[in-house]
Amino acid sequence: MKDFKDFEASLTKENIEYINSSNLSFSGDLADPDDQLNFIGYLGGLDFARTIRLLELYHKWLQKQM
Repeated sequence: MKDFKDFEASLTKENIEYINSSNLSFSGDLADPDDQLNFIGYLGGLDFARTIRLLELYHKWLQKQM
């Protein structure tokens, strides 16, 4: 099996843009403690979505390697 670094090296600008794309937005007031918690949840959602898109591309890449 190829090394993960090979996958990383294969990522294009378009791949990176896809991984980082999001339709999530935050419009709270970070001075508000409740909105601070909402912001933490927002960041978690962004990270989760990015991870899923990265895994999707990795899975497709692995399939091409076989």
